[in-house]
Amino acid sequence: MIQRLRPRLELTVQAKRPKKQRQGHSKGLSTKTTHTWHVWTWDFVHDITIRGNKVCMLKVIYEFTQECICIQLDRKINAQRVTMSLSDLFDF
Repeated sequence: MIQRLRPRLELTVQAKRPKKQRQGHSKGLSTKTTHTWHVWTWDFVHDITIRGNKVCMLKVIYEFTQECICIQLDRKINAQRVTMSLSDLFDF
């Protein structure tokens, strides 16, 4: 039905734009753990509650054992909270 209406109403479908290509080369090579407390990864996870409120999570994972060593949960996590959490972990 839609295919018949488009020509009559002189409607056109926009062509898909090609995806942007990466600029340059990545120099960040993944580091394999060789000894204890060598590699940690951190990630932000965003979600929405049932009531529609935003929730942010900062997770720090110890790669040697794949154990989550820190989870910061709040409605908004700024740079100061991240640096405080990481400095607490480094003092550990």
